[in-house]
Amino acid sequence: MSSARLKYRIVKCTSEDPEFPGSELLSHSSQTKGWQSARFCDFPQEIGLQFETPVHLRQVGYGKIFTRVAGIN
Repeated sequence: MSSARLKYRIVKCTSEDPEFPGSELLSHSSQTKGWQSARFCDFPQEIGLQFETPVHLRQVGYGKIFTRVAGIN
């Protein structure tokens, strides 16, 4: 079975750094800075996604650079 990018929107971020907002997860390019939680935030952190249509997920992938989430595939 092949993987595919699905259309989604961010409906919840328990916190975000103003320089690295949750909306950065909506696209992936060399210009994307990624999402980062607010400084001194409580843990765990949660990010809520809403897909355009019902989906059956087996896996969600993400990239990680230091402690930043770079994107969701």
